[in-house]
Amino acid sequence: MEKKRLFQIKIALDEIKPEIWRRFLVEDSVTFEEFHDIIQTIMSWDDCHMYEFNLNNISIVSEENGHNLAESSFQLMKSTEFTKMLEENVNKGIRGIDINKVNKILEKQKKQKPTHPYDMNTSISELINFENQIFFYIYDFGDGWKHNLVIEKIFTDSQEETPLCIDGERACPPENCRGVYGYEKLMEIRKNKNHPLYKERILVWLGEEYDPERFGMGQINSMLKLEHGGSCFIPLGKLLKENNNEIMKLKTIFGKENYYAPYFVEIEYKIALDFIENKELKDKDVENAIKNIKENYLQDIDFFETQLEKDIMNDLSVALQDNKITHHELIMVLNYILWSIDNRTWMDDKQAYVKWSAYFLGIFDEKQKQNYEKYIRKFCQKNGVPKKDIDAIFNLGDAKLSEEEMKSSELECQFFNLEDSEKLDFVIENGVHNPFLLSDYLGELESKEDFKTIEVLFKKMIEVSDSFPLFEFQLGMNYLCMGNKDLGTYHIKNAIQNFENDEFEGLDEYQKKELLTEMKKELEKI
Repeated sequence: MEKKRLFQIKIALDEIKPEIWRRFLVEDSVTFEEFHDIIQTIMSWDDCHMYEFNLNNISIVSEENGHNLAESSFQLMKSTEFTKMLEENVNKGIRGIDINKVNKILEKQKKQKPTHPYDMNTSISELINFENQIFFYIYDFGDGWKHNLVIEKIFTDSQEETPLCIDGERACPPENCRGVYGYEKLMEIRKNKNHPLYKERILVWLGEEYDPERFGMGQINSMLKLEHGGSCFIPLGKLLKENNNEIMKLKTIFGKENYYAPYFVEIEYKIALDFIENKELKDKDVENAIKNIKENYLQDIDFFETQLEKDIMNDLSVALQDNKITHHELIMVLNYILWSIDNRTWMDDKQAYVKWSAYFLGIFDEKQKQNYEKYIRKFCQKNGVPKKDIDAIFNLGDAKLSEEEMKSSELECQFFNLEDSEKLDFVIENGVHNPFLLSDYLGELESKEDFKTIEVLFKKMIEVSDSFPLFEFQLGMNYLCMGNKDLGTYHIKNAIQNFENDEFEGLDEYQKKELLTEMKKELEKI
């Protein structure tokens, strides 16, 4: 692949503190007209005024002369003929100017050819050719926004897609706010809701949503890709913040979904769209993609083979450009999605998660939405799911998780994030009051035939729990699976004896009888 010659450029608005600036990459082959378009997108201007480049004592001005009176005035101020006319008027005591003479000067300027061969179709490389070169871009001759540009670096690269914004700070001023002075006055008014001009200038004209400190690099790069064919992608390793002791205390993003929504919602939206386009997409495909990204998120986007993985990596990059988080937080986000997939395996549908994503994010059309709701209600009712829990699936009415249910879900999400070596102690500490957590871990151990860990688990549970006969029965069953008939028989008999002699909160006589019957049946099989 042929290497491209690239410029790394810093652009900053003149006379504004704190500085409003961007750092971006661009190919040296773009024309000044294309360069103007890129600057407009980088800075978030609306491209509705004249502009000029000034470099090496050469001025290149946009051809659309006379957009408005202010811009025509800017051209006039460059004219020695106009300056001479003003001086003559002052000397003669004449107030005002002859508009016919002004129009003739403007017409003459339009016909004049520049004293150099460069115009908007000239490649920027003809005038930009060394590092630390400084030049200027002026936009809107009325407001007079002067931009200072410096060539920070010149290099060749065959991989980098440009144009690409790679850094910056603060939001661009609004159009037509009367330049630096008008902008500063507008920001003063914005800070004071009691200001007599607040309603007129902020509520009606600017909008309260305007945030002078916001810099949306991801949004800028998305626009660059749309308008100029660049790339939104910046490697995640360049965007993620380093972990610290405080952030490492974060065990799950459960309960903090609103804060981390820019990351996992973007991913789930992409998954839902992919499902609509590819009805063969399975939850397992998504799970494999997320696991691969979790393992290799520091790789470049070309490392990933499936389009879904590339799209997710791209969306993560865009989200991180606007709001940076740490490596650990990103892993928690990816784990949350994996947990969400796992949390729907009970529905016995290989597309349970992707269908839910398409429904919840509003991707389904009305017919698809109705069919999905009908299917879920029928499936849940068949499996004895209470109406309250069914409503919670659809976020209907007052269907909300109780505090106890929220705590239980948070523990399950934390458990999902743990390494295998951490799970035993976690379940011993939290499993007594969370039977689903205990059941999940037990199922995981049984699938691995890890009877030794099961033995340790139930011995510890017996020590810490008042419900030890139930755990002792399960310990006895585990010994039978290990082939130790004597220990199995001993613990099952002991569990039955203790169960008959004790009372347990939460169990009525019928439930106690059913459990005893099950224990005795297992004893008879030995």
